[in-house]
Order: sequence, then structure tokens, then C-alpha cells
Amino acid sequence: MSFLNSTYPLNLKGNWKIAALTGLFISFFMYLFQPYGLSFVETSYKSAILIGYGFIVFAVLFIDIVILPKLLTSIFKTSEWTNGKHFLFFIWIFFTIGLGNFIYSSIAFSFPLNNFKYFLIFEGFTVGVGIIPVFFIILYSHNIFLKTNLKTARQLTENLPENINDKLLNNNVICIFSSYNEKDSIHLEENSII
Repeated sequence: MSFLNSTYPLNLKGNWKIAALTGLFISFFMYLFQPYGLSFVETSYKSAILIGYGFIVFAVLFIDIVILPKLLTSIFKTSEWTNGKHFLFFIWIFFTIGLGNFIYSSIAFSFPLNNFKYFLIFEGFTVGVGIIPVFFIILYSHNIFLKTNLKTARQLTENLPENINDKLLNNNVICIFSSYNEKDSIHLEENSII
């Protein structure tokens, strides 16, 4: 449970790029592989319909990860964002994309919207296809934060004086290390670090 309550470095910058790239990936994936029986669909608009799934994903993601954080700033506080909130947010994203795909498909293929079974099927399809870009988004985010933290560590190391050990032995210095979102910090005496 402590994992879910621990901080997650929420990054709200550049999310439109994630939405666009994910939409492009879905368009390409749907057009190329035509999963879930779509290869058997016969219509003159098949290519447009398949590519349209990517547009739906882009539109829903844009709302979810660009517009909602701007409208609901009290919920999307980077200083209070946790792994649990991030996990729930991904569930929300999958749900809304599945809903968007369900509505889009009902229009494209003329089936009724009041069919709960179809709705559940589309939610399953969404998770099946969506897990791939989510993996890459998480990997990308991890690398961005790792790169940022390594850069900060290098800058801190470069700013240390050469005779740091002599200076530390003569002073009682408390070092404060803050987390990425500054929610958590640790206070250490210099003697316990070096």
C-alpha cells in the first residue's frame, strides 16, 4: 500500500505529443494488422475507418492528458501526485478510450449503443492494443526522469570543492535531499554521507 501512496513525478509538459504519437501508432497498428476481425470487414471506407481509431485515441487522450489537467488543477497537483493516482488515471484513460472506440464503432458499423456486451468487448480491445503504447510511455517517462536526475547529480558533483572532506570534518552540516516533486525529503548529517 505504501507504493500506491508514494510520490510519482507527474509531468504535464508535452502531453499533446504523447497523444499525437499514440494516435499515430494506433492508426498505423489498426491499418496494418486489422485486429479483432476487422480484416473481414468489407466496405469502401475501410481504410478511413481503421485510421479513424487513431484519431479517436488522439482526441480522447488530448482531452484526458492535456485538457483535464488544466481544468482540474486541484486534482493534478504535481506535489500531491502518487503512484496510486497515476494507476487510477491510466484506468480512466483506458476506460475513456474504450468508450470512444465503442461509440465510434457503433457509428461506423451501425450497431446499437445500448449493448453492454459490445461495450465490454471494446474495453477489452482497448486494453489489448493500449498496453503497448502505455509500456513505451512509461519507459519514456522513466528515461526522461532518469536523465533529469543524472544531470542534476552531475551538476551537484561538479560544484563540490576539491577539498570537500577537509571542510566537512570541521563543520556540522545538514544536507537536505528533496524528491523530484519536493513532497518528500531526507535530512542527513554530512558525516553519514561521506
